[in-house]
Amino acid sequence: MRMLTHLVFGAGFAFALLPGPVSVQRLSLAVVSSLVVNLLIDELGHVRRRGRIARSPLTHSLVSAPAWGAASGYALWFVESRFATTGTLAAFVWSGVAVACAHLALDSMTERGVYLLTRRAALAHFRSGNGILNLVFVLIGAALFLV
Repeated sequence: MRMLTHLVFGAGFAFALLPGPVSVQRLSLAVVSSLVVNLLIDELGHVRRRGRIARSPLTHSLVSAPAWGAASGYALWFVESRFATTGTLAAFVWSGVAVACAHLALDSMTERGVYLLTRRAALAHFRSGNGILNLVFVLIGAALFLV
């Protein structure tokens, strides 16, 4: 459920922030960015410490996550521009940064928080597996597609 929450909320957040009219291209960019950025942040950003999985500042800091989002946006634009010309570099990078920031916003609600620079901070102390909170953010993410 946690990854679903990241995917739906991230895609909705990016979709709402992308400029321009509602289109299949805008929707596709938001969804693909959410998939790529969230998987990248979670795959590269977790390490084992004392037998438990923990977040790493490599991808879960206020500096590194947007940088990974921007790099992902650039990589997606680079690949897409070889096959079609449907989006601008700025839109791809902006979408990646938006998804990364959405990922951090969700993670900051948990007891493990996110890294400011080298220190962790949390806005709230919910468990990441909190079903009600995950459902609320999935619904918010879905509602952002209507904004």
